[in-house]
Amino acid sequence: MIATNDIRLNALSQEIRELFYSVTYGDVNMEDLEQFVIELKENNNFGNLKQAIKAYNDLPKYLATKYKII
Repeated sequence: MIATNDIRLNALSQEIRELFYSVTYGDVNMEDLEQFVIELKENNNFGNLKQAIKAYNDLPKYLATKYKII
C-alpha cells in the first residue's frame, strides 16, 4: 500500500478526480485533451499518473485501517 499522508498526493488526487469529472460530463473536448496526452508521454508522467490513481483507489482502505486503529 502506498502511504497517503502526503498533501501533494491528496492535491493530485483531487485534480485527477476533477479531470475525470470534466471529461465525463463534457467540460473537456478532445482538442483540449491533446496537450494532456502530450504531457503524459514525457518524463514518465503516465507511470506517475498510474501510481497516483492506484494511491487514490487505496485511500478508502487506508483510511478505514488508520481510523480503526485510533
